Order: sequence, then C-alpha cells, then structure tokens
Amino acid sequence: MEQARTYEVPTVSLMSQYFYANNLPGMFPQGPNQVPVMSSSGSVPGEYVMVRPLAPFADENRDVFTTDINLVYPLYTGGKISKANENAGMQKEVATSDLNEQKDQLILNVTTAFDNVLLLEKVIDVNNQALVQFEKHLELAKQAYANGVRSEFDVLTIESKVDEFKAKLVDLEGKLDLAESGLKSLLAVPISEKIECVGELQLPDSPFTDSVGIYAEAIAHNYQLKSLRIKKEMLANLKTITAAEMKPTIFLFGNYHVYHGLDFPPYDNAWRNGLAAGIGLSMPLFNGNLTKGKVDEVDASESMVSDYEEGMTIKLRFDIKNVLINLRNLRAKMEAEKVHLQVAQKAHEIAKVSYENGIITPVELNDAEVQVAAIQTSILNYQKDILLQYAELNYLESKSAK
Repeated sequence: MEQARTYEVPTVSLMSQYFYANNLPGMFPQGPNQVPVMSSSGSVPGEYVMVRPLAPFADENRDVFTTDINLVYPLYTGGKISKANENAGMQKEVATSDLNEQKDQLILNVTTAFDNVLLLEKVIDVNNQALVQFEKHLELAKQAYANGVRSEFDVLTIESKVDEFKAKLVDLEGKLDLAESGLKSLLAVPISEKIECVGELQLPDSPFTDSVGIYAEAIAHNYQLKSLRIKKEMLANLKTITAAEMKPTIFLFGNYHVYHGLDFPPYDNAWRNGLAAGIGLSMPLFNGNLTKGKVDEVDASESMVSDYEEGMTIKLRFDIKNVLINLRNLRAKMEAEKVHLQVAQKAHEIAKVSYENGIITPVELNDAEVQVAAIQTSILNYQKDILLQYAELNYLESKSAK
C-alpha cells in the first residue's frame, strides 16, 4: 500500500552531466564587407570601412557541465493511481483472508488430532476396565480349578482373553503415543515434552436443521471464496489500469537548472541558473494494439476466476451437504448403539449370574464382557466422528478461528 501511495506525491529527480564536446557553437569571422562611413547628415560619399562580421557555427571544442532538478506531479492518469491504491488495499485483504484460511485449516487439524487423543484415552480406559474384569474371572477360575469345580480348559480360555486384551492395550497405547506426537507437531511442541489432553467427547445438544441458512452463511464467509471475490475486483481494477495506457496523462512540472559552457562566446565561461514550471500532457497515439491485447488477457483471467469461484461454490455446497448427511447418519447409528449397549449390559449381568451358578462357560461370560466393551468403543468412535464433522462444518463456514 505504501508503494501505491507514493504515486500520489510529487517525484523529484536530479541529473548532472559533465562532458567534453567538439561541436558546440562559436562565433567565427565571415568575409570582409564595405560599410559606408556615416555622419550626422548621412553617409560620406566615397568613404568606406572594411568589416569582418562574426557568425555562429557549431565547431567549438570545450567542456560542459549541466545539472537539472525536476519535479513532476500527476494530475490525471486515467484511473491508474486510484485503482492501483484500491488494489493495494485489496491485496492486503486477500493476504488476510488466506492467512485466516490457513488458521482454520490448522484448527481443524489440531481438533482432529486432539479428538483422536481423547478417543484413544477413553478406549484404553474401557479396555482396562474389561481387563480388570477378566483378571478377576481368571483368579476365580483358578480357585475353582484348585477346588475341582472348573476345568483347566476354563482357566486357559480366560488366560488367553487376558493376554489378548493386554496385547490390544499395547497396540492402543502405541497409537495414543503416535497421536500425541502428531498433536505436538501441530502445536510446535517438542516431541520430548509431555502434554496432557483434558476434555470430553461432548456433543452439541441438537443437530442442524436450517441447511439453507448454512449454505448462505458458508458462501458469504468462506475465506477461499472471499479471496476469489476480491481477486475479481482486483482484476477489474487491473483492466482499468491497463486500458489507461492509451489515455492522456496530465501533470504539473517544475525545473531548476544550472549549466556552464552552453552559451555563445564570449559568454561560454559564465554559470547560468534558472527556473521553469508549467503543465504538461502526454498522449499515446498508437502502440500496435498492445493495450488491447493486455485488456483481453485480463478479461480472460477474470473469466477464469469467475469459473473457479462457481466451481468452488458448487463444491462447498456439496461438502456441506455431505457433512450434514454424515451428522444425521452418525447420530442415528450412535443412538442405535446406545440401545445395543443397554441390551449388552443387561446380557452381561445375566451372564455373570449364570456363570456363578455354573449354567454357562467362561467363554460365554467373556463374550458378553467383550460385547459391552466393543459397543462402548463403537459409541466413542461415533462421538469422535460427529465432533470431527462439526469441526469440518466450522472449517467450511470459516468459523473455526472466530
């Protein structure tokens, strides 16, 4: 913007030259002429004086020094300066919009990584709780085996489930460490530094219902579309600036000059200085349709940006619709899983009583516990996926950084 504003103030330039030339003007004698002698009563008859007049001729050798200080202030440039100033301000808006879009993308990435960490922590808690139950069952099975109530097969079956869950926990802890490393990278935190993620996979109270309003708000505030709209305005200004190449330029000018050696002898050794001021006009007449070609090129760029804006608008509407459909489907699946969880928890309670009374085997009890843990993990996954869809929607509406 500062560069553009410099065209609104006068420009001042200094130019000095010192040179030696062999074709400077001098006064050289001409052929003799008879000039009559004059008296108060007129010419004297028969009386003449021989005179050799001097005439200028460019054949003198001498050194020359000149200095000019020029000031120029444009009055009219066909819109070049005003449109250049507007484009400078809009260039700042584009940069700000692009920066905000990058911030939104970073927020989305951090939200995704953070929710993944929370999910893995919750899944590890669920599996740890299941492992505690399996270990209790293992102890009871060993005691029952020692008392001759249970078989060795029952003990081995529960031991295999315990080992299976321990291996699963090792895998989950590895994934958690990897997820935390990814989050540290996004937050520019050293890998060796420990971080703690505190929060819950808490969902909003109700889903979105006004999809038309969401579309309109997203199209109005999306940073990428906003940048494209500004770029279209900049191209319109550039078209004006380019077309102004064939328009007149009116300017004020001032000059202060000092020179030596340019006068006719015997004044060529004198130092001269002076001032000049006025108004000027510069008018291009023909440049081989160069300006027209440049204007056509700007028109083509403007059309391309418009097509890109239209394509992005269609894609934005599609992405938002996809997010809203995903939210509806994920919520429906999560609610169904909650019902399944109630059934699985009731089946687990029945299985415990049946196992204690010797009606079912340890395998069936373990299956009931695994089913509860699996459904709890599934619900957590749905909660995480729903939160990520909300984060994606905020990103599409350019709300993440607000």
